[in-house]
Amino acid sequence: CIRYHFFSVLMTLFGAVSSMHHATAAFTSGLRKELRPTKRNIFPGAIPITEADKETCARQTGQVAPGNALMGKPSQCSCKHGYPQAFSLDPAPPTQQFKRRSMDRVNSGLLKLTCPLIVNAIDALEDEGFINKMNSILAAKEGEDELSQCMNDAHAIHSSTRKKLIFGPATEESNDDNQTFQMLKSKLGDKGAEYFLDSGVAGANPLTKRKDVKCLHAWLADYLFRITDEEACCDGMTSDH
Repeated sequence: CIRYHFFSVLMTLFGAVSSMHHATAAFTSGLRKELRPTKRNIFPGAIPITEADKETCARQTGQVAPGNALMGKPSQCSCKHGYPQAFSLDPAPPTQQFKRRSMDRVNSGLLKLTCPLIVNAIDALEDEGFINKMNSILAAKEGEDELSQCMNDAHAIHSSTRKKLIFGPATEESNDDNQTFQMLKSKLGDKGAEYFLDSGVAGANPLTKRKDVKCLHAWLADYLFRITDEEACCDGMTSDH
């Protein structure tokens, strides 16, 4: 339930939604028919991207390279102009030249927040020490509160999704012949490849992800993807809240 999503609880604890007023005032939703999961929309709440979306990402970020890794965009939320504000990423994208998976780049984080207004607003929160504040709360609660549970649930979703993107059906996960997994082991080492698969939101280290928020941008992107309907998208994410 989005009402108990980690980022939603996080914002409630500190009243930080007001700090994002100007960035989030542009939020709206466009309800779209829910699609069955495919490789292009396997992340929860994602729908496939278009070539125009790749151009939008490049314009928003000033970067062309991430466009090769883009896989999906939030199914329910876009800005008032209709542009996506976040994208899901292929953890091992193909190169543009050879159209196959490459050792040149891997993405431990599965989501990228791209709207410059929202990115700047989150930058300000991080500059104010928001991550350290949240980590202090998580440490004090010792994983026994709602916030920690929301966080752990999100980490599990990201880890599971990453493995599906690498291995396909679960029955293939033990297949040592998986080309992408072999590429990961070659690039990261055996232990590094396992950590890569088990990492959480924003590629959080499996050993520390239960107590380290790491990146608020990734958490907001996760929030946008996991919104399920128009009412939830607008709740707490408009200038009226």
